[in-house]
Amino acid sequence: MQRESAAARAVDVAARLEAALPGCNVPFRLRVEGTKHAAPAGHPHHGVGHVERQGWWDFPEGVTLGPPGDAMAGTRAAWDARVVAELRRMHTELGIPLAEATTSTPLRGTDAEALLPEFGSQPEGWMPLWDATNVVEALASAKRSRSKRASSWRLCCVRTAHAELRREVGRWSGWDGAGDLADALRTGLGAGVRQTGVDDVLHEWFRDARGAQGAQVAARCYPPACRLFSRRGCPPGVRPLVWKGALGLTSGGAGEVRGEVRGLAPERRWEAAGAGRQSTVRDRQDAYFRALARQATRGRLLVDHLAALDCATSVRCHEDYFVYEPVCRAALACLSRDGWVRERCRARIHPDVRLDVAVADLVLAPDGARPTTDALPAYPPSGVVPFRGLALLAAPLCYLYDDPADVYFAFRALYVRHFCFLGCLDAADGRAAPALGRLFEDLLAEREPIVFQHLSAIGAPPLAVAFPWIHSAFSGVLAVDQILLLWDRVIGFDSLVPLVLLAVALFGFKRDQLLACADPADVAGVFGRSLRGVRVVPLLQATVDALLPAAAT
Repeated sequence: MQRESAAARAVDVAARLEAALPGCNVPFRLRVEGTKHAAPAGHPHHGVGHVERQGWWDFPEGVTLGPPGDAMAGTRAAWDARVVAELRRMHTELGIPLAEATTSTPLRGTDAEALLPEFGSQPEGWMPLWDATNVVEALASAKRSRSKRASSWRLCCVRTAHAELRREVGRWSGWDGAGDLADALRTGLGAGVRQTGVDDVLHEWFRDARGAQGAQVAARCYPPACRLFSRRGCPPGVRPLVWKGALGLTSGGAGEVRGEVRGLAPERRWEAAGAGRQSTVRDRQDAYFRALARQATRGRLLVDHLAALDCATSVRCHEDYFVYEPVCRAALACLSRDGWVRERCRARIHPDVRLDVAVADLVLAPDGARPTTDALPAYPPSGVVPFRGLALLAAPLCYLYDDPADVYFAFRALYVRHFCFLGCLDAADGRAAPALGRLFEDLLAEREPIVFQHLSAIGAPPLAVAFPWIHSAFSGVLAVDQILLLWDRVIGFDSLVPLVLLAVALFGFKRDQLLACADPADVAGVFGRSLRGVRVVPLLQATVDALLPAAAT
């Protein structure tokens, strides 16, 4: 029945498009493989077992592309080789050692500016290893490698492991809680649910109630409860603590406080344990951060230059973040040296980089001694080679936390849990960039099919426009308060799907202007700075209500 329903909807979509676009001579293809009665009774194609018509949209349920990872295998291999080759080129042609000792003075207080080399302007030969545009090009190259799909309007023609649009929304995030993400989105982001970001502005009683509830949740330091609270948005006063709890930054050290709370009443144990954990974990985090900072002052890595270049080109020139450039520089310097990231990261953008150069040039041991070959770590120790836009993922956190250590650990937790997927090209992972790109195109094609077709026809594929927003988690695109409201939902639903939903919503929000565009430059002008005035929560609610009200059970 689901196959029949899919085919029927696909045929109806083609009919509506032909009616809406009379005289359109742009070739397009619609292929639906269904049962004998795929089309409804009375439809011109009723009783046809296989329908093939000229159309622009390959409906997701009817597409046949083979195993999920086939199209991306060659692209991923080329991507991995490119990262290693670029590092080798910088090492040899520019004469920059992979690691070198420095004579920097010891770190004092929060003096973060000494942690990275300074760039006033981009030196000759230096450029970011990759950015969001390169990810889009990689997805498009995977499409071109399959010639039979080259005529599709989609940029991302990689099939994921999920066949049905509405069902796949519930599985794309790798959400480790019970239930379905689609159901959680409906119950947490539906139009009938009061939200921080909308109702707190209209109703003072709601703002006060959410603030009091958030304080109680933050005091308990229980990650599932903090994530559940974040789904409807966090009041600014409690957001820093709620995020720490949701990301597990205050959930360690239970052994030190367990004995102290046994004698308390049950309703007071979580609060007392939470206070003890916060104190214990904070001390450990501060010591850990300073140890990483000392390593950064003792030895310079080649990737530090890439991180400094990213900060100089993305943070320093941004009106919201330029004040926080030193903190962002410190966060990236520590991230490159943190081996915990490599061990806990949910996805790898590239394999471990191990270059055929002298062992001493790879990584300096903290005491300056050369490591043995058996103990040779990955380069850099975190396994993360900085890319353009990495600093933008840390910058909004500077509005939440005053201490650079707090900024770093929140950034690290968000990266290993969520942001690492934004550059991962693993087609078999439903949370990685190919899956996010495919989900965006599926949802936009269902929500705004005419916009999808028009932008593709004028040479501005929607995914090429939207993926830089998704890749930066909208940092640098929206106003800071709206970015934090959006990240509330990313943390709360433990998924990057809210980023995709907002990107789809923006195309619907600008529908009339986009249909009037004649070239890609016009499309860029439509979005531009106007997005800084966008209110995130109403758009998310409208999109969820439009796309998910009739989800399959």
